[in-house]
Amino acid sequence: MGFETVSQTKMHCVADTFSLVTFAFAVGMAIEVLLSGLTISQSMHSRLMAIPLNAVVARPYGVYRDWLFSRCSDRGRALRVLLDVFAFTTFMMPQYALVLWWVGAEGAQILSACLSVLLLSLVIGRPYGLYLVMCRNLLHHWIRRRI
Repeated sequence: MGFETVSQTKMHCVADTFSLVTFAFAVGMAIEVLLSGLTISQSMHSRLMAIPLNAVVARPYGVYRDWLFSRCSDRGRALRVLLDVFAFTTFMMPQYALVLWWVGAEGAQILSACLSVLLLSLVIGRPYGLYLVMCRNLLHHWIRRRI
């Protein structure tokens, strides 16, 4: 692994972590409070508990998403949207349900929140993918200007 590869991997790790933590906090809280009926206190606990988990899974999610995109030779817009939705849903849903359970959400609340995220993943998946790429690009340009 050359210097450039290691440097890019480190940049992706930082950008992936920042993007997932910030995106999940904002979007997750909105879903939990506005759609799923969690109290603000329950949602704050959920979001705060999710930060370490999101920090741990952010880079593996970025690698998973990159791997899915690398497997498709057709890079049309519709496929990119579908890949982002698929990646987001299949990677994030299990951990989300676990966090809600851990903070004391009731079964009906967990089901409601997960169904909401599942339905909203059609809207959330692609914007998160774009946000992830934007964070990577911004960090890359910021670091390159410093070198």
